[in-house]
Amino acid sequence: MIIDRSLAWLKRTNLGRQIAKAKIIARNQNDLGAPGKLPGWLEAYDSKRIDPDGVIRNDYEDYVTSISEADKVISLELAYLLWFILNNIRPRSVVDLGSGFSSYLFRSYQKRCAETGEDCRVLSCDDDEYWLKCTARFLQRKGLSFSGLLLWNEFLARHGHEKPDLILHDLGCMPVRLKTLADVLALGSARTITIVDDIHKEPMRQAVLKQIRDCGLRGYDLTGFTYDRFGRYAWMLTA
Repeated sequence: MIIDRSLAWLKRTNLGRQIAKAKIIARNQNDLGAPGKLPGWLEAYDSKRIDPDGVIRNDYEDYVTSISEADKVISLELAYLLWFILNNIRPRSVVDLGSGFSSYLFRSYQKRCAETGEDCRVLSCDDDEYWLKCTARFLQRKGLSFSGLLLWNEFLARHGHEKPDLILHDLGCMPVRLKTLADVLALGSARTITIVDDIHKEPMRQAVLKQIRDCGLRGYDLTGFTYDRFGRYAWMLTA
């Protein structure tokens, strides 16, 4: 009993989280193999330089207190990484699967592009109209565009043939996410970057590994950047 309590306590400490994180990274490197080495531009990522004014953090805290709970939203760690990716690959089309705080990030980037005369199309999808309405209210409150909010089936019918530059797959509950995974990956082209969240859940991990093998994709482990207090982390996929 004492040992069990000690282990439980260790997992909640920073040291315990670092040990768990290191084990996950080692396992991921083994499963992903050689393609798991990060692209050079991503190796320059430093989360401490992403949000110097605290704007993203403040709006994140607003979202998790007024719209949804922290363990139901993308992590702040993933939000910072997405912001870095957006400002490095400069996508002109983004598909946001699973509306929410990610929709805020993508439209903040879209607004920045518009201010410099650049175009960026953002489509945010959900499998639940309720969450689309919640997202629309939050975007409106933050002075961001709330157009391009669609249900998943509507998106597939109207935009399924398009090839976005960046995709985030965080759609619905786990059964929905697993069911839609193949269709999501089929949206991409040779240039598309796809971020898949919640790889810590074994069914999602195994499903993504199967798609990597079956479709000849490259998988990149983002645990080092996205591991959060709930043990969540993401992978990046490219052709």
